[in-house]
Amino acid sequence: MLVATDAAMSAWGPERVGVHLSPRGDLHQMGDSNRSNTFGHLAERLGNRGIAFLCVRERVAEDSIVPLLKHRFNGPLISNEGFTKDSAQETISQGWADAIAFGNDYIANPDLVERLRNNAPLNTVRADTTYTHGAEGYSDYPALQFAAPV
Repeated sequence: MLVATDAAMSAWGPERVGVHLSPRGDLHQMGDSNRSNTFGHLAERLGNRGIAFLCVRERVAEDSIVPLLKHRFNGPLISNEGFTKDSAQETISQGWADAIAFGNDYIANPDLVERLRNNAPLNTVRADTTYTHGAEGYSDYPALQFAAPV
């Protein structure tokens, strides 16, 4: 990972390179017996390189290592996975992340910002149509009608 990051930095500069980590290790039979040590070390090494940001797929949970990664990276950190409006605000207010990414929620709710702003219900993503060809699953989710600002 560090070799690939260094190569990207040499081509575009560190200010235009970000790295996405998935320390939870719950996809593709990946895992690590000491996530804090492994990913903490990696976050620190990436931070020392001065890359633009670190994006971490790590849900809010008792065993979340996002606060540790934020501290060790010491730069802009984006957290992602299963956030609600409230858990996103809490994560940012605690200083554990600088931003939250809402990947699946954005797919199902192209008007996500307005929905969150208005505490409106969210569409549920249809995983069977995500990342497939065609409009189904991307442009066919119902949008809400919001009142125009006064």
